[in-house]
Amino acid sequence: MENRQLAKIFTDDEGQIFEQVEELNEELRELSDAKRKLALLKDVRMDFCKVHIFIEQIIVCSWQQSAFVLGEF
Repeated sequence: MENRQLAKIFTDDEGQIFEQVEELNEELRELSDAKRKLALLKDVRMDFCKVHIFIEQIIVCSWQQSAFVLGEF
């Protein structure tokens, strides 16, 4: 009788541990997905900054050319 009770306790503990491991694995997957999404956002932000700088350079060059044509230089 005592052995059966001990076996049941160990089986219950194993089940709880298994559930906890599964929950932790799910949380790790979610964190991994979030980390991947943050990396993508960082890449997009960097690309946006590059485009913004490029547009600013075009505007400055355009302004300089206009000023040169108008004889302001």
